Amino acid sequence: MQLVSFTAEEPKHLVESQGFDAALMQALAGIVIALPALREHPEDIPEIATLMLAQLVETRFCPPRNFSTGALNLLRYFTWPGNLEDLAAAVRNLALTSLEEEIGVADAERVLPQFARRAAETDLSLDLPLREAREAFERTYFEHHLAQVNGSIARVAERSGLERTHLYRKLKALGILAGRKED
Repeated sequence: MQLVSFTAEEPKHLVESQGFDAALMQALAGIVIALPALREHPEDIPEIATLMLAQLVETRFCPPRNFSTGALNLLRYFTWPGNLEDLAAAVRNLALTSLEEEIGVADAERVLPQFARRAAETDLSLDLPLREAREAFERTYFEHHLAQVNGSIARVAERSGLERTHLYRKLKALGILAGRKED
C-alpha cells in the first residue's frame, strides 16, 4: 500500500504549533519532497494556468476558453499567496465568469484583487515585531501593485512615489521577483 499526502504547512510547524500527532507525522514523512512556491518560478505560471484551463474545458466545466498573452502575464506576476490552490481557484473563476472565449487582461484584473486582499488579511499579523510587520506589509503592498500593473516597475515606482532604482533594491530585499517589462 502506498500513501501520498501533502500539506501547504511545514510538517514541523504542524507538530509544534498545530497539535498534529508526532508519531503519525513520522510515519507519513518517509520521503519529503519540498516544492517551491509559485512566486519562486513565475515563468511556470502561464503553462500551469493554461493546463488547468484546458482540463476545465475538457471536463466540460466551462465552455471553450483560452488566455490572452496579457492575462497570462498578469497571472505570472501575481504572487499567489495560496500557491496552487489560489491559482486553481482564479482559473476556475475566470473560466466561469469570462464573457468571451479569450480570457483577457480586464478579466484577470477583475479577479486577482480578491486574492491580493486575502493575502493582506492572512499575511499581516499585528503580533509580529515592528520590523517583521513592516516587511510583511511592504511585501504585500508591492506584490499587490505589481499584479495591478502587469509587473511594470515604472508604473509601480510612479504609484508608490519611489525612484525606480530604489524600488528595484527594495523588491530585491523583500525577495520579490520582478521583470523589467517596459523599463
